[in-house]
Amino acid sequence: VTAWSQRQQVNDQWLAPEIMGLRHRHLPIVGVQFHPEFDASAMRGYTGIWPSLRSDGADPEALARTVIDTPAAAAILARFGRFVMERAVGVRA
Repeated sequence: VTAWSQRQQVNDQWLAPEIMGLRHRHLPIVGVQFHPEFDASAMRGYTGIWPSLRSDGADPEALARTVIDTPAAAAILARFGRFVMERAVGVRA
């Protein structure tokens, strides 16, 4: 594991950290979380609720102003869906 999320509090409950990045010990394989299903509106809202942004010195409002939609996200999500269907399920999409 190369990266963990920050522990965060939602209402009165603390959520456990989640794995955000991985690297294989011996092979050139890495992985990170990526969510192409999130549009700009969702990501702007996300920057507003992440408690560690401000404590880490970031400006959540400034970050939110830089978030834009990306036309590549829908294509990446569709390609990932085809990959899963073909490789994991054995169905040609």
